[in-house]
Amino acid sequence: MNPRSTTRVQRKRGHAALPQAWSVHARPAIGHVGSLRARATRSFRLCVATVFAGKERSLEIYRRWVSRLSWHRDWCSLLAVDNSCDDAFHVALLKLMSELPFNHAVVRCDERATGHAPRDLADTLRERNANKYALSRHVARLYAIARQTMPAATDLLVTVEDDTEPPPGFDLKLVEALLRHPRAGIATGCQRSRHASDSWTIWRGGKRVPPPAPSYFANVDWTGFYCAMFRREAIDNVTFRPTLDCSPIRCAFDWAACEDVRAAGNDIVAVGDVVCKHWRGDDSFV
Repeated sequence: MNPRSTTRVQRKRGHAALPQAWSVHARPAIGHVGSLRARATRSFRLCVATVFAGKERSLEIYRRWVSRLSWHRDWCSLLAVDNSCDDAFHVALLKLMSELPFNHAVVRCDERATGHAPRDLADTLRERNANKYALSRHVARLYAIARQTMPAATDLLVTVEDDTEPPPGFDLKLVEALLRHPRAGIATGCQRSRHASDSWTIWRGGKRVPPPAPSYFANVDWTGFYCAMFRREAIDNVTFRPTLDCSPIRCAFDWAACEDVRAAGNDIVAVGDVVCKHWRGDDSFV
């Protein structure tokens, strides 16, 4: 990890402390649905990771959907990777995390993909397209930091991007998909592209596809990290890199990650009940 990166872990007063020996935690087998609410939220250690680019509105978006998590607070931890390169934003993020009822860690990484501030690059399609490789390499590294920092006993990792707002109950719906599909390594929500609202960000057969109908699931080939739940063994199989085939044009770290998961024999399942809001730079969403 870069020497400028720092980690801050906070335990909530009055809450159960995080176990000290995470590495010896017995991982329950995922495969039997049973009573979803009673079993999953107190059986599987969940870590929810978000990379922040420094957009002020992202803090309120984050507060809203985190407050709607269904997971038992003693079995859930929050991980924030702060790539804002902004001291004021970092202080605001630390304050927000301290107000939420979950154990949490905040990791600061002040590296940049380009000369632009991360929050500006995130909302500028022209600059993103002009720096695809550098941006993909940079974001891959940020998620590698998240995986390195998550608790050793994590059973399920959820990634939610800072401009994504999942619907209420999304965590239960994603874990249900994993319980019902034992071969699935990833259960993913669905959202539209901010830059082309008629395009969904899940792919099958090399083409973008719409989400399955509510209450249904569908196998897909590729999804982003905007709202995805990974089994621990699936995220451990990912080699974070900017591209799958060393192409400076076809560079997408999440595409490469999904190929790693599928190469290990795991499926990727899209969940029709988890359709997320994708916030734009003008405070509208699709």
